[in-house]
Amino acid sequence: MAPDSSSSPSSSSSPPSPSPSAIGSAIDKMYTGYVLRDFAGKVLPGAIVGAAWFYGLFGEHTEAKLESAIGLGVPFWLLSLAACWMLGYTVQSLGEATPFLVYGLEMPESNIPERIRFWPRRMTRLPLKSMYERQVAVLARNDIANSNYMERMAAVREMCGNGAVALGVSAIALLVQSEWPLAVVLIVVALLLARMHRVHAFYYWLYGSAILKQQDTSGTA
Repeated sequence: MAPDSSSSPSSSSSPPSPSPSAIGSAIDKMYTGYVLRDFAGKVLPGAIVGAAWFYGLFGEHTEAKLESAIGLGVPFWLLSLAACWMLGYTVQSLGEATPFLVYGLEMPESNIPERIRFWPRRMTRLPLKSMYERQVAVLARNDIANSNYMERMAAVREMCGNGAVALGVSAIALLVQSEWPLAVVLIVVALLLARMHRVHAFYYWLYGSAILKQQDTSGTA
């Protein structure tokens, strides 16, 4: 009697791969649920500062101290995640206490350049009230695609801004251990992230203005 081919290992069905639409929906939910903004804009900068100052405090004993902490198991990782999240807010608080972090940059339309040079100039800080009014105006139109795109720019803006502050603070910790070359690298990367922070703060205003202008034009047509 011939063996049943349906029971052979080679004919067993493999688990279905996720469809592109399911992947896209999952990514959209990460934006709308602010998961990416919390992770990339809070947890990651907090982890950078935490790791740098851990090394700054313990120096050559860092590896031994870290092994002891990891030996605590799951509680260590949960506490580390919570600590990184809180450190991320500390980093953002430090940036907001200075003129460094901006949430929106605007510019007269006549001055908008064809391309942004290394450091955006001739821009003014968008007041928080205007920024939130702009965001609410887009959300009120139930324009999910544009709202998600603006949230993506906001997530990148926050990640770059908080990341730049975190790297700057981390460079100080490395200087404590006389790690000059690595500290210089961190400062250079921090400057590049600071540039992208300001660029995306400008894009956030520019894209929001284009959305509202287009929708107002369509409504009055």
